[in-house]
Amino acid sequence: MYESLFERDLARGERIVWTGQPDPNRYLSRADIFLIPFSLLWGGFALYWEASVLGLTGGRPAGAVFVVFGIPFVVLALYFMVGRFFYQAWVKRNTYYALTTRRALILRQLRGRSLDAIQLGAVPSIGMSARADGSGTVTFGPTNVFDAIYGNTGLTFFRRGIYTPAFYDIPDAQTVAKKIEELREKR
Repeated sequence: MYESLFERDLARGERIVWTGQPDPNRYLSRADIFLIPFSLLWGGFALYWEASVLGLTGGRPAGAVFVVFGIPFVVLALYFMVGRFFYQAWVKRNTYYALTTRRALILRQLRGRSLDAIQLGAVPSIGMSARADGSGTVTFGPTNVFDAIYGNTGLTFFRRGIYTPAFYDIPDAQTVAKKIEELREKR
C-alpha cells in the first residue's frame, strides 16, 4: 500500500514484505492513566493562577510580572490537556512503516523526510503488545522508562537517552511481530 514511499530506501536485493501506518484515531495510550489526571491537575492550577492574578477570582489583580510568569504554565497545560492529542494525530498521519527482508523502516514526513532503519539482525529482542481487536505496538529492542511513558503520547520531547524504535498502533500487531521473528530467524 505504501511501498512507493520506501522504494528509494531499499538496498540491492531487499524487498518489502509489509507496510502500514499508525492509526491516527487511537488517542489514548497506557501512560494516559497517569498523564490525563496529571494534566488536569496542572491545568487547573495554572488556569486558577492566571485567573487569580488577573483578578477574576474576586481578589485584586496582581502585577504584570505574575501574569507573564503564569502564561508559559497555561500554554503547557493546554498542550498537556488537549494539544498533544492533535499533535500525535498529525504525527501518525505522516508516519509510515515498512518491513523488508532485512530491516524495519520508520518514515516520518513532518517538516521534512526522516527515515529510521533498524537492522533486524541487530535487534536484541522484539516486544509486542496487542489490544482485544488485534491492534497494537511492536517495539524493536528493550524499552527504556521514558519511551514506555512518553513514546506514543504526543510528549516525545520528554524522552531521554536512546530512542527505542516501534511500530505504534498498527492493525494486527501479532502477525507483524511473527513476520519479524521469521525474518530474524532466516538471517
